[in-house]
Amino acid sequence: MSLKIKNFAKLICVLVAVVLLVAMIPTSSASAVAYKGSGTKKDPYLVTNAEQLDGMRNNLSAHYKLANTIDMKSIDNFEPIGFIAKPFTGTFTCDVDKDGLPKFAIKNITINNKRGLINKHAPNSGNTPDYKKNNSKWETGLFGMTKGAEISNIYVLDANVICSVVGELSHVYPNGRDNPYVPVKGADEQGTGILAGMAHSTTFVNCAATGKVDSKSNYTGGLLGRVEENSFIEYCWADVDVKSTGCWAAGAFVGEIISGSTIQFCYSTGDIDAPMKKSFENVSLDLVGGMGYIYADDVIVSDCYTTGKVSSNGYSFAPVSVERAGQFMNCWTTGKVEKLTAKPSAPEKAADNCLVLNETGHRNGCFTPASKKEIANAFKDLEGWEIGEDGMPRISKIPVLKDASIYKPSKDLEVVVADNSGDKNDATSQSTGTTSKEETSSTTSTNSGSAGTTDSETGTTDGDTGTTDGETGTTDGEVQQGTTEQGGETTQTEVINPQVQSEKQILMIVLAAIIVAISVLTGAVLVTMIVKGKKS
Repeated sequence: MSLKIKNFAKLICVLVAVVLLVAMIPTSSASAVAYKGSGTKKDPYLVTNAEQLDGMRNNLSAHYKLANTIDMKSIDNFEPIGFIAKPFTGTFTCDVDKDGLPKFAIKNITINNKRGLINKHAPNSGNTPDYKKNNSKWETGLFGMTKGAEISNIYVLDANVICSVVGELSHVYPNGRDNPYVPVKGADEQGTGILAGMAHSTTFVNCAATGKVDSKSNYTGGLLGRVEENSFIEYCWADVDVKSTGCWAAGAFVGEIISGSTIQFCYSTGDIDAPMKKSFENVSLDLVGGMGYIYADDVIVSDCYTTGKVSSNGYSFAPVSVERAGQFMNCWTTGKVEKLTAKPSAPEKAADNCLVLNETGHRNGCFTPASKKEIANAFKDLEGWEIGEDGMPRISKIPVLKDASIYKPSKDLEVVVADNSGDKNDATSQSTGTTSKEETSSTTSTNSGSAGTTDSETGTTDGDTGTTDGETGTTDGEVQQGTTEQGGETTQTEVINPQVQSEKQILMIVLAAIIVAISVLTGAVLVTMIVKGKKS
């Protein structure tokens, strides 16, 4: 073989080696999100910044704990975590202080679902060209969709949530009501709320939201949008001004709650403006209330109240019929209702101790008109209630947040993490949020041992050693590294984005194809040169 052929062969070998080295370089490190913790209930991932909050979407079944106040001002538009096809199924909690308030909060988040605007949803037409069954991503909130999840002690403050997805009726009669109806695609696959757009079989305990919501979608609420399938909401509140132009179901607290779900010891103080304009069937709906639209006979609402104004032909508390009077107990409302088209009337059947201020201009069937003094007297001796500074009943176990400025991001995250490991003087700390329907008498658990790690499954602290069981918490094929604890110190865990993994695999395939092509070409050139060399 001639010298030229040998040199050419060496050059080809060097090129192949370089390509192989490039293929072996990890491409995911820049996109990975690092957490302290291992993602189990006993040792949840600690969320201390916006990047880690956003990274929760990469492992939707893991367990997380808010370990620092996060100011989201720097994020122009936060994409909701989870959607119908891939909901959040894990837990998200925060430790609480001695006063019962969460130690940390999420502040100034902006969530703007522009899909209706981008895809030119046409009101009163059912025209939604971007619809994909369970995959349209029309859900709008910090969490787009939760399923079997547990959210506790999470406050989302000063939020701004906007949704351009247009809500319509669930079906239409294009050929008249005497003919079969046609379903409107996606009418029930949307929801807007600050904490979650849609919630399926989810538990919410001691959660709150403040800010504003402006949505065109169905199922618009201040805290939650659409709540369904045996969900459970307790000791939660919303001070959110809500504007909705969706076809149906809106409220200052939730948009709609259905299917065996329960709301108890909750309140709403925000205003709701939901004109519920006539739909393309020329039907004007009034499924609006301060608490929201409470639908289905198996939903229970107890020990709740609303005070916000309702600018709609709706209800100061919730639409209540004689048939559903038994669903409500120990509730009151002072919310003034505007734009009424029907005069107030005495209830044909009164719900159990449910009162409406007689000067509100209400239209709340089954709620008995009463004065402020009568409302206070009806609740002052009830378990779980006390009389507030304004002389009106308030829920005793919901702490009062007098000043949201107490929540400030900490620059020293090591101190924050250490502070979250437990406080033996804190008798009200609840780090799990796993209150069940059978265990509703208390929302607090005791942490003992200043270095102990809280066990979310039991609500108690596992001792003084500060160690966890070393579970890896690997789910859904995500790659996790360094998930053990030694000497009370949790190592960092790296959660790799599945999308990044997929991109890396594609890159590897492309590089492999290039290598094969180069090898084939090199072989052909070498054979040709060898043959020519022999002839010469």
